[in-house]
Amino acid sequence: MSFIKPIGDDLKLNKGQELTLEVQVIAKPVPVSFAWTLNETELVHDAATIFIEESFDATTYITTYTLRLVDLKEEQTGTISVELTRGEDETLSGSMELTVLGNIFGHLWCNQY
Repeated sequence: MSFIKPIGDDLKLNKGQELTLEVQVIAKPVPVSFAWTLNETELVHDAATIFIEESFDATTYITTYTLRLVDLKEEQTGTISVELTRGEDETLSGSMELTVLGNIFGHLWCNQY
């Protein structure tokens, strides 16, 4: 089991923006469970601001896991992680840092320096 598309680099986004993260894993057999977390708290699909999807390609054994956060809030700043589990002793994980800025001026300043 290994990532063919890891979680990606740290990001700085503005409050109100949308974040989409996607990882792809090749594994046979496929992972039996997965979880996206923000600051070690599991994120749950709510069809309003948190969207979590999983798709599997049976010909390539590639599974795609997608997390989409809509209308970001400053309190969502922190570490976003994904953990995949296959069996009792095999896990694969990745993480990135998300910074949600309070206004566009903070974002412009961060990008200039």
